[in-house]
Amino acid sequence: VVLMSATADITRYKEYFRDLGRGERVEVLGIPSSEQHTLYQRRVSYLEQVVELLGMRSESLSLKYCSGPSPYSSEATLNEEVHELIHNLVLHIHKNEPDMEKSILIFLPTYHALEQQWLGLNHVRSAFKIHILHSSIDTEQALNAMSISKSHRKETDFHRASLSFETLLLVQKVMDPPRPEVVDDALELLVHIHALEKTVPRGRYEPTFYGRLLSSFSLSFDASMLIIKFGEAGLLREGIIIGILMDTQPLPIIRPFGQEALFSKFTDDYYIQDGKLTGLMGRKEVIFMANFCAFKFWQRFFKDDLRLDRLKHLLEFDETTNTQVTSLKIEEEWCLFHNLVQSSLQRVADIYETVLNSVHRYRPNFLATSNGLPSYYEPYDFHHTCLLTVDHGDDSDPLATDDDSNPIYETKKCIALPFVDANGFNKNEVAFRLANSIKEMRICYLEDSTGNHQIQSFVSYNGVEASLCRFFINGTCNKGAQCLFSHSLEAKRPVCKFFYSLQVCTPFILWLLG
Repeated sequence: VVLMSATADITRYKEYFRDLGRGERVEVLGIPSSEQHTLYQRRVSYLEQVVELLGMRSESLSLKYCSGPSPYSSEATLNEEVHELIHNLVLHIHKNEPDMEKSILIFLPTYHALEQQWLGLNHVRSAFKIHILHSSIDTEQALNAMSISKSHRKETDFHRASLSFETLLLVQKVMDPPRPEVVDDALELLVHIHALEKTVPRGRYEPTFYGRLLSSFSLSFDASMLIIKFGEAGLLREGIIIGILMDTQPLPIIRPFGQEALFSKFTDDYYIQDGKLTGLMGRKEVIFMANFCAFKFWQRFFKDDLRLDRLKHLLEFDETTNTQVTSLKIEEEWCLFHNLVQSSLQRVADIYETVLNSVHRYRPNFLATSNGLPSYYEPYDFHHTCLLTVDHGDDSDPLATDDDSNPIYETKKCIALPFVDANGFNKNEVAFRLANSIKEMRICYLEDSTGNHQIQSFVSYNGVEASLCRFFINGTCNKGAQCLFSHSLEAKRPVCKFFYSLQVCTPFILWLLG
């Protein structure tokens, strides 16, 4: 195992790994300094130095470039001045660095920040190859960023990693463990949902049957919980697909970078939200539902037909062609016709089989009541016949290199829309179950071991008690006794619209972290 870093505290790492056992050892190899002609030189410049380097005014730097009281504040965003500073610094480096094979790497905190920075730099694309590295971008496109260009300086590369896969089994042994009370709260939650239990007489935590089932999925906690909720509702297979999609990047439906309107069109081709009918409350859930329909569409109208063709070849004893290679090429083209990422679809299918095998291995009670028929046995009256057209649009793919053909605007497209009919693949019932499962999970997270809610906003009220006045909280209510809302801090608070969805509610996360 090789650990490489230009900034790590080597002493801490060496101390941490000292007890490997079995005669193994830890060695530290240092890269020579710049005086010894090293290939890797590192120089740290702080904000004040960068501003001075660019000849910009330096007064009130922290107020001008850093908004929000802390990096974890919901208001801690990159303002226009920060994007301008990054833009000017990139141009400065490009002008003063003669080696065109060297790239410029930029790290930004959010997907929105990536889009904003890209829009600014896109005006100087004649001098740069701009690549985007993000978990939602297809791996094939990300690998383009790794090639060296001798004619253009390369990119701005953007990256934001996902930290959604956590485990409680190792947290107390990591180098920087979380606070003990955070671990205790997590353990208490797992006990509350009957995933863990304390054994006697030692009082150690041991996984229950339910806990072993959850851990066998190898998915995030929320995704695993959702699969169980769907299984209990008799929709196991649908729940497995959506649970996997929650942990999958990129998702099956192509997401053109910087073109949200086009992405919305792609998702609408598979699923159009009807919140009144299903109860879905967030954009993320709608995107997951669209990708669920896209996956089922791919299963039904490509994979099932492919199985039939292979069966015909077997019956005809046709071994003259390499059908596997041919089928893969056809599948990639078919996916592009329908704005889908083939590698993402196949990844979901592979994980699906693994999770389903785990369910059958543990055989929970709900397995007997789940609709267990694979998709190709389900009755489905809707038929799709591709109607292809060639789009000669003038737009270009923002992630394409000079040698790339544009998969979105310069290839054939299927215009036989919609790809999924009004209630194809039972999508309304699935969406309704998704909305309710999320609500049940969120409420469960707020309950203590006795089943009582930990915050007052989720207590059931039967009377006509007034909600808390939001202007009173801010100190701006001027109606006094005439206000129809309560001026008591003990009054019930309105439920956050993001809380019952998969959107991130920053104040709630901060509340959980104490």
